[in-house]
Amino acid sequence: MNWGFMRSVFVASLCGLAVGVFELCNQGMPPFVQGFLPVLLYLFQFLSFYAAAGAGLGFASGLLMWLLFGLVGSGRLVRLLRDTLPVLVLLAAYFRFGGGHHSKISVWLDPPLAGFLPETGVYALVLIFAFAVVLIGYFAGIGPVMGGPVTSGPVTPGTAGGGRMRDLARGFSTLVVLAALFLGLSAAVRTPVGGSDTGASEWAAAENRPVLVFGIDGVHWDMVMPLIESGAMPNFKKVMERGVYGNIRTVGAALSSALWTDMATGKDRSKHSIIGNVIVPDGSYIAVPPRSYHRKVPAIWNILSDADRKVAVANWRVTYPPEEVNGVIASMLAFEEPGKVYPESLEAEILKIGKPLRTLKTPDERRMRSGSKTPPEVARDFEDDLIVEGNVFNYLTEVDRFDLYAYYSHATDAVQHIFWKFREPEKFRGGVWDETEPEWDLTEENIRAFHSFIDDIHIMADSVLGEVIDNIGGDPSIVIVSDHGQQPVNQPLVFVDLHVLLGILGLMSFDQDGNADFAASQVFPLFPMTMKNTSGLGLNLKGKESMGWIEPGPESDRIIEEAIRKLKSVRVVETGEPFFNVVRQLRENDFRGHYLKGRLEIMLKGNPQAYGADLHVEVGDSVFTMDQITEMRGISGKHTNMGVFVVSGPEFTTGALLPSSNSMTARVLRAMARGAGGRVKQFMNRGLLSFNLLEEVTILDLTPTLLYMFDLPVGRDMDGHVPVRLIECDVLRERGVDYVDSYDHLQIELDEPRDDTMSEEEMEQLRALGYIK
Repeated sequence: MNWGFMRSVFVASLCGLAVGVFELCNQGMPPFVQGFLPVLLYLFQFLSFYAAAGAGLGFASGLLMWLLFGLVGSGRLVRLLRDTLPVLVLLAAYFRFGGGHHSKISVWLDPPLAGFLPETGVYALVLIFAFAVVLIGYFAGIGPVMGGPVTSGPVTPGTAGGGRMRDLARGFSTLVVLAALFLGLSAAVRTPVGGSDTGASEWAAAENRPVLVFGIDGVHWDMVMPLIESGAMPNFKKVMERGVYGNIRTVGAALSSALWTDMATGKDRSKHSIIGNVIVPDGSYIAVPPRSYHRKVPAIWNILSDADRKVAVANWRVTYPPEEVNGVIASMLAFEEPGKVYPESLEAEILKIGKPLRTLKTPDERRMRSGSKTPPEVARDFEDDLIVEGNVFNYLTEVDRFDLYAYYSHATDAVQHIFWKFREPEKFRGGVWDETEPEWDLTEENIRAFHSFIDDIHIMADSVLGEVIDNIGGDPSIVIVSDHGQQPVNQPLVFVDLHVLLGILGLMSFDQDGNADFAASQVFPLFPMTMKNTSGLGLNLKGKESMGWIEPGPESDRIIEEAIRKLKSVRVVETGEPFFNVVRQLRENDFRGHYLKGRLEIMLKGNPQAYGADLHVEVGDSVFTMDQITEMRGISGKHTNMGVFVVSGPEFTTGALLPSSNSMTARVLRAMARGAGGRVKQFMNRGLLSFNLLEEVTILDLTPTLLYMFDLPVGRDMDGHVPVRLIECDVLRERGVDYVDSYDHLQIELDEPRDDTMSEEEMEQLRALGYIK
């Protein structure tokens, strides 16, 4: 009797389990997964995927050997091949696609959080344990342990048929049992666990219950969970205890202005047109801050106003100039912008609330000046911002009774960009970090003063949350949400001056005063560029750009080819490294036109290995020092793709929504699914969902969820959805999700577009945070 199929399934499943254990060790446990049952379920969910993948490969390997059985024989060689083949395939797939952030696919994704094992250590241990499993199974014999001997020697064709079919049936039955077990364990984590299990009974009956959306930029569980556990953020904790909470997934590049507009509309940036922290509007060549009139679709405050709900919106990104709504919008609270409040009758009072803090400073002190302001001065700016924002928002709670209160603060994000180096100074000593702004050096004085400053700002934000909840009263439903997370960045941000570089290459022209002459330029940049990010160039096409002169067709193709050749020729003199890792023309099936209406023609991606302060760059026939074409900024925190959400209200369950696996393997599979099409995409998404590998809550889900809370239909053209697993089953049975085709018919009432030029204060903040050069 031959037990080879069962043997292959079990050996490969154990190998997959070993891979999962070591990747889990490298990633670590998500900080908000606490308590025995949540931890146990998360471990099962994480490990079951790898074990299931191994089991499937083991059966496939056994089937292959079975088809070749009569040719090869059934001795030790067959058993060894049957055990080793799935292990080799599993390890090859892991190292090629998911094992670490240097693989060709995963290099485009965020690197995993560093665990206690280095990447090489994970590789080595996975290999050792995987082959240890194979050898144990081979020499000890898994077949006898399972109740039957492993035969050796050939099986004659006349007697082997029934045995081989029984062997196949045993292996298939084993695979089915394991798959059912793994799927069951994964399904268990797709509902919140560890909650109070009281549901809607906690909530007193209330008509027209107000909803508070508390938006805090850049908050992530790694930062806030220790503060919550220590009691330093009691208001955040109270909302968590009464609600459901978990990870929220960033969709698209983590650029805050785009993300907060994603949240406010339920649509991605290809539809609402706010693609980043600066944009190049149609008919223009210059990057400007996005304004409310650049948004092409209605936001939640427009939809609620049309439904006769009253809204109060404070400081939300891309709300300047304020729109006419049924309520109040107060925008740009950190800056001295005119006309930033609707209705105008409230502007004088709102300006007065922030005035005492502003008038204590001279014009040169009002906002951060990168390279000239000291850490204490910048720290006071952030503290002042939170005080002003909190005071204004609390004032709005006194103006009237609103249905929606929406608040946003940038301070929690900004402090991580700038002050993380003082929080973990050991990560930022030496090398290029010693060449950043002198007043921001890692001195003992700076470290002592600002080691806990990021925590202090989060604690201040929690105090604002408590004040607002008390002032609103009426037991409001509460949504706390961030757009992304942050983590320390391993090298300073290096901006590339594309105008200078393109000018040297003869692709852009400049007048006698040094200003860009776009009427004579061939290409122009559409995004700011650093050595680590992707940027793009537009072509000055006739009929498309306001000063376009290049004829579409053969002439434009020739110019694009010549521009790509020149850009690829830019190299570092000392090392020969190319300055750009990627220079290529965008094709019609790329995201050309998806966000930029077909304006993007050439994609650029910097080469971080090409930067060195003492290096020189060969551009055409000339050589330049690195600082002539780049600028280094000491940004020590960078965005990641995972933020936080907490939702509490009578509609919602309680507890933690356990995260899907955020291992590199899972992220690569999600990226592959996004890039697939048709039935392949559907098949991959179903498989990922079965193992809880698809994120269930994204930033696009905020507006659909709010519409459900207000008993309004969700737009079918919205890219977000209502995450029904957060809703009590009884509530969902009584009130399902309704739909309407679209809300795009709503008119957005705006004044004529103003001058798009940024104020100096706004420009300096974007520079200091590393968003623009």
